[in-house]
Amino acid sequence: RLQPDVQRSLEELRNADIKVWMLTGDKVETGICIARSTRLVDRSQRIFHLSGTTHTDLSNQFDLFSNSAYEAAQGIAMVLDGSTL
Repeated sequence: RLQPDVQRSLEELRNADIKVWMLTGDKVETGICIARSTRLVDRSQRIFHLSGTTHTDLSNQFDLFSNSAYEAAQGIAMVLDGSTL
């Protein structure tokens, strides 16, 4: 459950055209649920999960992300796991 006024605060930031990033120590799936419940990520948005530990892995995934973001009409969200950071 979210803290009081979190969703309203995020809405006000969005309305002010302020970009919001979320950092959590939760599992990827939990982070995605939180992002959706707070409306940081719209239900229609695609979520791109970036994971890897080598430069080659990440470079290839960034290329895929770039192509996906270009094609996504509703925008796209990127999720990184702890080992990728």
